[in-house]
Amino acid sequence: MSDDELAQVQKDIDEQLERIRIGWLRLATADFDPEERKRIRDGILSNEDQLMVLLERKWALRRN
Repeated sequence: MSDDELAQVQKDIDEQLERIRIGWLRLATADFDPEERKRIRDGILSNEDQLMVLLERKWALRRN
């Protein structure tokens, strides 16, 4: 396991978490029409999917 690889993956994880947090904050603090709410939720789901990919990569790096 490369410490640099692990640090980069952790940085990417932190960025994904921030994107997810911002998406939820947008939904919680502003009124949007149904189409825009769906677009924001879809973005959150996409970010969550990417987060899982990154977490699996982190776990694989730690195992090796």
